[in-house]
Amino acid sequence: RAELEAQIRKVLRHKINASHLDSHQHLHMFPQILDTTIRLARKYRIPAVRLPRETIRLYMFNGHRTVRRMLQLLTLNIFCRLGKKTISQRTDHFAGFFLSGNLHKQNLQKLLQSLPPNGTCELMCHPGLDDSNTPYSHWGYHWSNELTALADPEITDFLRKKGIRLI
Repeated sequence: RAELEAQIRKVLRHKINASHLDSHQHLHMFPQILDTTIRLARKYRIPAVRLPRETIRLYMFNGHRTVRRMLQLLTLNIFCRLGKKTISQRTDHFAGFFLSGNLHKQNLQKLLQSLPPNGTCELMCHPGLDDSNTPYSHWGYHWSNELTALADPEITDFLRKKGIRLI
């Protein structure tokens, strides 16, 4: 609790308007941590808490990571189901967990094509620059591929044609 509150205070001290709370690897979804997260969100008038429940989609069933990643997704979704009643303000949908670190252009297109037609959806992604010295190379993330995909003109055109508004 003390660490989370210290991080919130630091963000607010720097005049950053916090739209929501979330955590690395979605640890805030563990029940006791979620209770603390919600209490702190209320205390600091942060309106929402991330609910990272991703709907299972057909595109998730092709690839070498399918079984392991699907088990991780199902486990996360169980915690989300348990916590859903306590998180009053959240997005309608969430996407990106299943493809974490591998949201290259083709995967991003598959994901965007499968979004629900209505509501707000949080897209979790990890854009950045590749770093050969990163201590996280074992994650197998492709930060620069995600950055390139998110900035791709075809993706921008697809969003415009579908009427998807970025907020």
